[in-house]
Amino acid sequence: MLPLRRFPFFISVLGIVARFFLVSGYCLPDHVHAQTADSSGATQPLDVKTGFWEVNEHTVLSSDSEQVLQIYAQMAAQLPPDQRAAYLANVKAQLRAQAAKGTDKKRNSCLTAKNLEKGDVLGYEWSNPDSSCSRQSTSSSQKLAGHITCQDRLETYQLEPVDSEHIKGSVEVSMKDADHTRIKITFLAAWVRENCVLTKEQILQQRLASGLGNPRGPEEVTKFYPDRVVAMIDGKQITAQQALNMIKFFPGRRQYESRLPELVQHCYMLDRIAEEATARHLDQLSPWKEQIQEARDNILNSWKNAVVSGRMQDIPPAVHWQLKTGRASILWQAYFNQGSTKEEKRALIKQEMDTYKIQVRDPDFFNGVTNSSAAPSVQKPAPPQPSQP
Repeated sequence: MLPLRRFPFFISVLGIVARFFLVSGYCLPDHVHAQTADSSGATQPLDVKTGFWEVNEHTVLSSDSEQVLQIYAQMAAQLPPDQRAAYLANVKAQLRAQAAKGTDKKRNSCLTAKNLEKGDVLGYEWSNPDSSCSRQSTSSSQKLAGHITCQDRLETYQLEPVDSEHIKGSVEVSMKDADHTRIKITFLAAWVRENCVLTKEQILQQRLASGLGNPRGPEEVTKFYPDRVVAMIDGKQITAQQALNMIKFFPGRRQYESRLPELVQHCYMLDRIAEEATARHLDQLSPWKEQIQEARDNILNSWKNAVVSGRMQDIPPAVHWQLKTGRASILWQAYFNQGSTKEEKRALIKQEMDTYKIQVRDPDFFNGVTNSSAAPSVQKPAPPQPSQP
């Protein structure tokens, strides 16, 4: 006996759902659009709270598709007739059982007073006109119900408040196709809060309540705690926003995911060395002065060539970062070339490395990394490559 494979079943159901969406204009399970010519009766809105709602849906799709059985019939073509018939009967029973289990989904919806007036509740929209359909519906403070008749389908729906903070309901769709496709959604919705827009504090509370834990990584920590001190370098506090700005556009950043403290230390040291070199007027000496100008021209020309003339007036942040880092990379080399002997250069390097050693204060920002075993390179950093805007 051939095994019942889930893959063809998935393909067949996907085909049914896709065909249903294209014919009816549905977008399940996020929204159910019933576009109808309105002939509704009373329009008293449901007596429920407006604001942010959480909707739990259970969707069941069923079909008597012969296309599905044909796929399995081809798989069982080598079996004797009696075994083949028994196999296909088993296939049909199991397909129906699998479809009957349905799928569950949790989603959110913002319910406004205007939604209630129109009868568009929790994303189940019934008010959009469509000349090919007719609708009969009733609406009161305790119930919204109706049925819609179209050339290709019949729809019925019912929504009832359990109380002002809970709504239960169902949506049933029967397609007028050869496969007798049927879709049924049952749902229970709960009011969460008045404001549909979450604050950072509320997002963080939901994150912690769902078991995701504290934010981790440069972007996530900065999003919630931009002013949090994540490191100390040379006795100075480095906030999450400052650290992210240092490494945000760094080329090849993914290579440092397990060594982010090293990368932050390197970028910080690069800036400080460039400041010291400028204070010593090394940027006005040859060949550094000419190299800085050449690097600047190359970066700006590359950016300008990538943009249609007149389309952009301001230099993008990534290009500003390239200009700054390109200059700093050249001054890095100029600074460490001050030593006249190898011994003097080594002493200068050691002095700077000891000065700018990083101390991690927030491991979450560094994806759990607390220390960086490798020291930043004291070779000339590679000039940043201009990126496309």
